Amino acid sequence: ELLEGSNQYRCEKCSDLVDAKRCCRLHNLPPIMSFALLRFLYDFEKGERYKDTSRFQFPMVLDMAPYLYETQTDEEGRKEVLYDLFSVVIHSGSTHSGHYIAYIRDVDNLGVWTHPGNEPVSFQTQLSDSTDPLEFHSPLELLQAILKQCGGNASLNLLCKRMQDQTGVTWNKRFKQQYGPITKFIKNHSDVFVVDQTNHITLKEQSEIVHSIQGPDAGSEISGVEQTLQKEVKEIEEVLSLEEGMKDGAIKMEGKDTGVLPDAEDDNKQEKEDVTPLKTKKATKRDDKSPPLPGHCWYEFNDSSVSPILISAIEKTYQGKQSAYMLFYRLRDLKRPTEALNKPMYGVPERLQEEVLSTNIALETDRKEYDIAINTVTLTLHPSSYYVLANGALQNIMNRLTHQVKIDRRKTILEL
Repeated sequence: ELLEGSNQYRCEKCSDLVDAKRCCRLHNLPPIMSFALLRFLYDFEKGERYKDTSRFQFPMVLDMAPYLYETQTDEEGRKEVLYDLFSVVIHSGSTHSGHYIAYIRDVDNLGVWTHPGNEPVSFQTQLSDSTDPLEFHSPLELLQAILKQCGGNASLNLLCKRMQDQTGVTWNKRFKQQYGPITKFIKNHSDVFVVDQTNHITLKEQSEIVHSIQGPDAGSEISGVEQTLQKEVKEIEEVLSLEEGMKDGAIKMEGKDTGVLPDAEDDNKQEKEDVTPLKTKKATKRDDKSPPLPGHCWYEFNDSSVSPILISAIEKTYQGKQSAYMLFYRLRDLKRPTEALNKPMYGVPERLQEEVLSTNIALETDRKEYDIAINTVTLTLHPSSYYVLANGALQNIMNRLTHQVKIDRRKTILEL
């Protein structure tokens, strides 16, 4: 704070009013620093709390030297002022409800990092009530698998429809936040997909085979089956778009074919260029597939789900409804001892380890009991021999005796 003008500082030595600068400096720094961002504020005019979703950009490396009264040095005289970001706690939602997730850097290199676009993918034909459709993590292999099911070639509309049928969730709800619109993702992977002038997507390996056998014009004509499928998909899209538009308060379809599904369009006007037809925009450079350096791999911890992420995902937490809530920085020169390598529990007191173990056992027991409770159906059997017709109604002559049979919905008929 600058003290000048009518707010000058009176010098203790000369007793004159002089310009001065007032600030706070730290004498000592901890090995781990945490910062809580004031995202939740109170509006005194409205008399209610609100969440600040404005942009706050934080650095990956924090230099604390300007804030120290005297620069810290270790035994060898090296400065210890650089801190590296190693964890971000993110809040998604509003002031009254939401969900917390964490981005954590694997400082000890304990995990096995794979590129987010190459994670294993699995299909399931029917989603149960207890299944979270957001468990599908692999956009690249997912699209490849669906295209192979379609014979290696499909329109963008058909591809989105098949993905929703297979996974039970649309691209927007699962992948858009991390990978952007589906059109942008496909264009960024031009080494895997080929897009023709009719916005049909073909696996590159399939396209090379077709061109080598039938010539460059092969596959340009759409079969009658494909046209029928497209017609059916278009009708379904209109219904889905109408429902989605009513939920958002505005219907976005205006009868124009933009080359993408309505639910694949970007609502943000700043990213309007991402929803243009595939043939009008050049493919951008895709992310490097090589893994980060040891100790610099980032993971997303979302409840019991852990998945690798790119560093670019952190930039998306600067602002918005899903924004950074707490930051954790680690002293760069803070080294783990050699005996701590590959030992996550190193340095943790035994009493805390026992508490964590007992808590996990109790949690697993409660989870099994809950699964049994929600999947058990109880049938009450009333044999006809237990009843007689008297006074115009059925009367139980076995002292209200009945038989109950419990059935587990997760088991097949043979197992039952």
